[in-house]
Amino acid sequence: MNYQIIELEKCDSTNTEALKLIDKNKELAEWTIIYTENQTSGRGRGKNKWFSEPYKNITFSVILKPNFLPLCNIFYLFKVSAISIVNSLKQFSENIKIKWPNDIYFEKYKLGGVLIENILYNSEIKYSVIGIGINVNQVDFFKYNLNATSLKRIINSEKDIDLKKLLHTILTELYYWYNELKHNNYNKLNKHYKENLLGYKQQIELFVHSKNENIIGEIYDVLDNGILVFKENNNFYYFDIDEVEFLLK
Repeated sequence: MNYQIIELEKCDSTNTEALKLIDKNKELAEWTIIYTENQTSGRGRGKNKWFSEPYKNITFSVILKPNFLPLCNIFYLFKVSAISIVNSLKQFSENIKIKWPNDIYFEKYKLGGVLIENILYNSEIKYSVIGIGINVNQVDFFKYNLNATSLKRIINSEKDIDLKKLLHTILTELYYWYNELKHNNYNKLNKHYKENLLGYKQQIELFVHSKNENIIGEIYDVLDNGILVFKENNNFYYFDIDEVEFLLK
């Protein structure tokens, strides 16, 4: 695979830098990577922030041009990203899972996240910026008040994990699964996504904001548009992003 890595000593957000680069260069090459080990103001979904200790973790953004993808299937970009990350991290633990809609978890602790921002033109996806953050060598999360962990904590290692090597592993996986998406291999993508989905066909508890109550059941499916299908006994519920919270124990 061919990609260009633009490594920054420091930046506020790799996604923000990627969007600035797109704005300046209308013919920017696909698979341009913005990478830093010192992201000072990382962004999550909505108003969420991504806190990362300098030189301890992986934070990068990938610029893609998925103009082949219908807008109704835009959530597949997250599926591709999540599968790629989890596959890359299986070398550290089999218990690393995708937490709908955009997080990577180890048991009840957050390990990573994905932020995807799209630029549309005439109802077509012109650019997608896939921002990825993974906690790798950071061991102290208390000052950030985060329910988080890292790969180093998971494997209980005294040695640091090689950040550049892990970056290359993730990019290799992403390249493979992105090409599966290009070739419309939706069944293969869905199978791998659900196999690694936290709560899929397993009992899990959710808090439903609209009902102000908890429900216990299992994730039955995630639709092409990202809607979560949740099964409680013989009842099916359909939840959009931000309608529910996972209650992990």
